[in-house]
Amino acid sequence: MPPLKIVIVGSGPGGYVAALRAARLGASVTLVEKERLGGTCLQKGCIPTKALAASARIARNVRRAGEFGIRLAGKPEIDFASIQERARKVVAIQEKGIRSLLESWGIEIVQGTARLEKSGTVAVQNGSGERKIFADRTILATGSKPAEIPGIPIDGERILDSDALVWTNGLPERLLIVGGGVIGCEFASIFSALGVKVLVVEALDRILANEDEEISALLSKEFRKQGIEVETGTAVKTASRDGSAVRVEFGEGRTETFQAVALTVGRRPRTGGLGLEEAGVRLAARGEVVVDASMRTSADEVYAVGDMTGGLLLAHTASHQGLAAAHHAVTEKGEYDPSVVPWAVFTYPEIGRAGLTEREAKEKFGEVRIGRFQFRGLGKAHAIGEISGLAKIVATGQGQIVGAHIIGAEAPDIVQELALAIEKKMTLADIAESIHIHPTLSEIAGEAALSGLGMGIHEPRAR
Repeated sequence: MPPLKIVIVGSGPGGYVAALRAARLGASVTLVEKERLGGTCLQKGCIPTKALAASARIARNVRRAGEFGIRLAGKPEIDFASIQERARKVVAIQEKGIRSLLESWGIEIVQGTARLEKSGTVAVQNGSGERKIFADRTILATGSKPAEIPGIPIDGERILDSDALVWTNGLPERLLIVGGGVIGCEFASIFSALGVKVLVVEALDRILANEDEEISALLSKEFRKQGIEVETGTAVKTASRDGSAVRVEFGEGRTETFQAVALTVGRRPRTGGLGLEEAGVRLAARGEVVVDASMRTSADEVYAVGDMTGGLLLAHTASHQGLAAAHHAVTEKGEYDPSVVPWAVFTYPEIGRAGLTEREAKEKFGEVRIGRFQFRGLGKAHAIGEISGLAKIVATGQGQIVGAHIIGAEAPDIVQELALAIEKKMTLADIAESIHIHPTLSEIAGEAALSGLGMGIHEPRAR
C-alpha cells in the first residue's frame, strides 16, 4: 500500500512540526511555504525578538556593572545595526536547521502560494507557474498577521506593526507603543533598555489585561521604575506622518509627536486567499478556522493548526496542535489537549504563567489558597542582583494547584515545574515536599507552596 500523501501549507512551528511528525509516521509529505521557513515565529517574532532582548539584557547589565565591582570606562555605545545583524544570524542558523531536518526526512519543500481545490488537490502558484499537488490529507498552518485599527495607517517606516518593528531601521528617540499586551510590553522592555524613551498606551484599565491582576500591576510598577511611561484607559484616534516624525492624536484631544509609532494590538488569523469557503472550511466570527479536538476542519480530510484557529496564539500550542493533526491524519488517532498551557512574557522582569488567575479560581472553586514568595527572599536572587518580583501559586481550598504566576528573573523556566504540577493535579504539599536545589531561583516554587500551606520558613512572623 503506497504511503499517504500529506500536503502541509505553512512552515511555522505548527506546520514544520506537523511535517516532521507525519514523515516519521511513514507519510509522503510536501510542505508549501510562500515566504521563508519558520514562519512569523522564526522570521519576525519569537526568535529575533528574543535575540534583541538578549542584547537589551547585556545593555542593562553593562550599566549596572559597577554594582558588581566591574568598572567600565565611558558610556556604553548601542550599535543597533550590529544587534540586528546578530539577530539575523540567529534566525539564519535556525532556518538552516529546520531545512536540514525536513530534508533528512525526505520532505519536499515547495515555494509558493497555496490554494485548496476540490478532490484533495492543492494548487501552488509561484514564479514558475502553477503546480497542482494531490493530497490524501491537507494540514493548514498559515499563522496570523498583525491586527490593524482605523486611523493608524502602517507605512513600514515610522508607523510600524509588530512584524516590521523587529527590523526597524535605527532606534527612534521616542517611541509610542499602542497596545499594552504581550507584544507591546516585550518591545517596551527591549527598546527602553537600548536607550529609547518609550510610552505604552493601553485602552483597557491595565497592561497585560489577561494576566493575574497582581502580576500586571507589578510589571507596571517595574516599568515606571525603568523610565517606561504607561498610560492605561487611553485610546489613540489617529497617527499621521509629519515629515520625519509622527503626529498622534489621543482620544482625550491632546496631540504629541514621536519619532516612531508601533501598533501592537494583537494578531488576526491569516486565512485569506486559501480557497477555504469553496473547499467547505467553516470560519468563526473573527475569521478563525473552526476545528475539533483532532484539529479537523469542516471539510473532509482538511486540518488546521496554530494561530489561524484562534485561541492562544503561541508557538508551542501551534506545535502541539501540529503533532495532533499529523497523528490523526496518518493514524486517525490523536487529539490536542489545551487544558494546561504555560506561557511567558519576555519583559524585564520576565513573566511565566500556567493555569487560572486568582480571580478565575475564585469564580470556579469559591474557596482558594494563595501562596506567595518574593524573589528578594532568595539568596540566589541577591547574588545575581535580581531581587524584583514574586511567585504566586493559586490552589483550591483542598490544596490542589490550579494556577501559577511568576514575575522575576527566569520566570518562564521556573513556571514549567508548576505547569506540570497543574497538569498532574498535584498539591501544594507535593511541591513543598520536593527538595529544591539551593541556591537557585527555582526555590521560589517550594517557598510559595509552603506559604500556601501556612508553613513558610523564610517569612517573618505575622504581627
